Amino acid sequence: IHTAVGSGIAEVLASLRDRLAGTVVFLFQPGEETLTGASAMIDDGVLERMRPAEIHALHCGPFPVGQFATAPGYGLPGQDRGTIMLTGADAQEQARRLAAEIGGLGTVAPPASSSDLDRLVADIQTPDGPLAAFVFVRAGVPEAATEVEVSYRCWPEERHVEVRESVHRLARPYAGAIVDFPGDPFPAMVCPEQPGRALTEYLRGTLGADRVTTLHAAIPFSGEDFALFLDRIPGTY
Repeated sequence: IHTAVGSGIAEVLASLRDRLAGTVVFLFQPGEETLTGASAMIDDGVLERMRPAEIHALHCGPFPVGQFATAPGYGLPGQDRGTIMLTGADAQEQARRLAAEIGGLGTVAPPASSSDLDRLVADIQTPDGPLAAFVFVRAGVPEAATEVEVSYRCWPEERHVEVRESVHRLARPYAGAIVDFPGDPFPAMVCPEQPGRALTEYLRGTLGADRVTTLHAAIPFSGEDFALFLDRIPGTY
């Protein structure tokens, strides 16, 4: 879908190039949800070659065909990862028990049915709704291992400090437990509020108010490394 949309827009703008000023460059970025594509493109020098003044992205989502959703001040969460090493004769059993306790930090679970998805879509459009703040946690023990692998997403982004402290607190009673978060969390992708509101008003004026909705929360289960572009260049998502 992304590639078809991008190619279609590029063809339309190319046909109108005599009516346009400036230059539009299309970035077909892979691996956005695995948080790998943007960094690879940046490391490869794409921004130095193109030197864009602003950058904009479009995603697909669970909305009616023909409807746009904007997210001023919101977007998609980043991600944090860590491990907890355990020792001793019953380390594997302790690891499983600790993984379950860490999983209990989560406040939201992925939709398991169509009604769950409908509720999620409604919640992300609700100001100060149930997804205004959340923690989505995965904690597990690899087969035959004695360590817990943890990954989580949270909102607001600053909650990672609280979540890390909670993981340390839960691990503390386990003798010899070593908690390791090897780096800073991957940043959240946040659409800047003022440009996002301007985009909302433009789309409503162009397409009609009934075809534009505003998101008031982030979807908990998916990251987006377009964050790395927005950290460097003004833009929208």
